[in-house]
Amino acid sequence: TSLIEDQYGESVLKWILNAFKSNNIEKISFVGGYEIEKIGKKFPDLEFIYNANWKNSSVLESLYHARKLLKGPVILSYGDIVYTSDVVEKIINYNPDGISVAYDSKFKAKPFNHGEIKKNLVKVNENLIQEIGFLPVDSNISGEFIGMIYFDSTSTNHIINFFKNHYLGLRGKPFKQAKEIEYAFLTDLLMYLKSEGLAIHGVDIGKNWAEINDRQSLPKFVMGTKSETLERL
Repeated sequence: TSLIEDQYGESVLKWILNAFKSNNIEKISFVGGYEIEKIGKKFPDLEFIYNANWKNSSVLESLYHARKLLKGPVILSYGDIVYTSDVVEKIINYNPDGISVAYDSKFKAKPFNHGEIKKNLVKVNENLIQEIGFLPVDSNISGEFIGMIYFDSTSTNHIINFFKNHYLGLRGKPFKQAKEIEYAFLTDLLMYLKSEGLAIHGVDIGKNWAEINDRQSLPKFVMGTKSETLERL
């Protein structure tokens, strides 16, 4: 997905890098497994962390491999989404001394069956995340987690300690909504941190993002952002 290109030859990963660099973020690392050699050839200046078990694991396992990079404020982003630089700016500035989770309240406008279980849903109350992950669609859903989180230094220390003292001992065991911790998502990590007493803020970032599911998704997003720019002009 990271190498899918828009109609102007810009890839998903290039969009992500541009959004970060526009906010003066230069230390960027890519964690993955699938097609990582091909991605490395396209982006030779990027630091890469390889998850050799990528076929039999998920996001939290990849983050475990990158645990040494969790120093100071960090932004985590899925690699199958794109967004504009203002989304990054918003999540950095919202609450620099805490955890900020980017979500899109426009999800509520999508047609879903009431009670249907969907991934990456969030419930927010007074700007704080109450629940996140696989949740039933109902009137209490605040929006959709887009796959981007800002962690301050205190919260990254919690994550480092979790990986150091607990993660390996939990292998093969359930963890929050995951049947085994190796298959856990960032949403499971967030609910763990919440159970440890950390406040998790929800930031409604609006529509300047897209999940890239196929080769048509990125060109559609690009056309949408360009037409919106023309409307503002």
